Amino acid sequence: MDSVGARWVETYSEFVGREGVGAIALDSFTTRKVKDVCGPTEGNWARRRSQDAYSALEFLATTGYADMSRVYLVGRSNGGTTVLMAMMTPTTQRSASGWARRSAGTAIHL
Repeated sequence: MDSVGARWVETYSEFVGREGVGAIALDSFTTRKVKDVCGPTEGNWARRRSQDAYSALEFLATTGYADMSRVYLVGRSNGGTTVLMAMMTPTTQRSASGWARRSAGTAIHL
C-alpha cells in the first residue's frame, strides 16, 4: 500500500473508530507485487479483491470479531470499483456467513 493509501486508511479507521465501529484494511497488492491496476485489467483486479473481502469477512465471522448483520464496505480508487463488484455479486455467492443479506457499501473513486 502506498503512503497516500496508508494515510487514507489510518484517517478513515480513526474516524469510524471514534464512533465505535471497527475497520479492517485489505492490501491485496503488496503480497502480489502489483504496482498498477488502472486500465483494461482494473475490473479483473476489483473482482479478485472483492473475493479477498469475502475471505476477510469469513475470517471475522468465524472468529466472532464482527456482527455480520452490520457490515459496510468502503473503497477508494480501485477499492471503490472493488466495492461495486462486491455489491454486484449475487447474494448466494457472497458469503456463507450471511453478511450479504444486510450489507451496504460506498465507492469513493478519485
